[in-house]
Amino acid sequence: AKPTTSVGAVATETAATPVAKGPGLWASLATVLSRPQVWAVAGMEGALLGTVFSFGTLWDLTWQEKAWAHSLYAASSMNAFVMMGFGIGTPLGGWLSARSGRRRLPLQIGSLAAAAMLLLLLLAPQMPVWLADGCLFVMGLACGATVISYPLVCENTPARVHGLAIACVNMAGLPGGRRSPAPGR
Repeated sequence: AKPTTSVGAVATETAATPVAKGPGLWASLATVLSRPQVWAVAGMEGALLGTVFSFGTLWDLTWQEKAWAHSLYAASSMNAFVMMGFGIGTPLGGWLSARSGRRRLPLQIGSLAAAAMLLLLLLAPQMPVWLADGCLFVMGLACGATVISYPLVCENTPARVHGLAIACVNMAGLPGGRRSPAPGR
């Protein structure tokens, strides 16, 4: 082993190490997109992040103002519960998944719990505020299971395309923020 004494020395040695040339971008993308598991995981990612970004952060405010007659301040305060749940749910979901060694089941449970909370909020809009706060928190907590999609997609693709597979799954969550304003209009 070569002794290194500084970060600069490590960077120089790393830069001088030849990189093995693998398949090109298009071949790697074809490998990733040809796997049904990638599409399934991307769909779960899109649904969970879409719930957080669409309902949980944007159009829920307008909906609360109209359906529940809340002030913008009250609606914003309630919406904070979604992000608090999501902030706790992502590390908790990752930890539970790593500890149990399971990926699919926790992701499915998180998806079902988030859907149940969203349906409860939409179908029972006259619930007490404390119950709505709890539903919003649990919805955010359950959506935190989205973090499990990254190791799951890596377990279903060759190591040489892990970065690209993660990027494809991550991109599936982005349309949630893009389509957000439509339901609130």
